[in-house]
Parts: sequence; C-alpha cells; structure tokens
Amino acid sequence: MPSQIFVEPAGEAWAVRGDLFDNLMIYPTGASAEQAARELAHRLADAGEPVVLEIKLRDGARAGRFLFPPRLDGDIAARGGPPPAARIATPPPISPRPSSAGAPP
Repeated sequence: MPSQIFVEPAGEAWAVRGDLFDNLMIYPTGASAEQAARELAHRLADAGEPVVLEIKLRDGARAGRFLFPPRLDGDIAARGGPPPAARIATPPPISPRPSSAGAPP
C-alpha cells in the first residue's frame, strides 16, 4: 500500500502531513508546501517507497492527487546511495596552430 502525503490548509498557513512522519511541516504558502511535498514524494519514490500525494484547497476540495511509483531499478539506499556520476573524459589540450605571420605569400 502506498504511503500518503497531504498538503492542506492550516489556519493562515499550509501544512504537509503524512503517514510516515508524526510532525506537521508548516509553510507560509500553498505553493511552497506543495513544492516541499513533491520533493519529499520524489525522495521516497527514489528509495523504493510508492507515494500518493493529495493536495487540498482551502474549502477542503481536492485540487489534485498524484502517484509517485517506486523507482524501477530498486531501492537506492540498499545499493549504497545513488549511482556514481558518469565519468567525463577530459579532452586533450589544443595545440597552437602554426603562425602564418612571417610566412611568404
């Protein structure tokens, strides 16, 4: 069963709550609360946890519901973290061109 994360009004502010954590996270705007909830959902999905994010409006109506499926390549934490960055080959230094100054026309 997927974990649940909710973004909902909390007085004049906005709260992010979920079933994986006990404390509310409070934000001054709905946009900042939604952004934080999406980032959290992405991190959990990257770790292999399916997540449903539900966003509510001030009147209690549902504004959106999003599913963040677990990563297909498995649990990143079990593999010791994210994959190493691709190695970028350093190009060889550019040798200066022979100068045409002083060469006969």
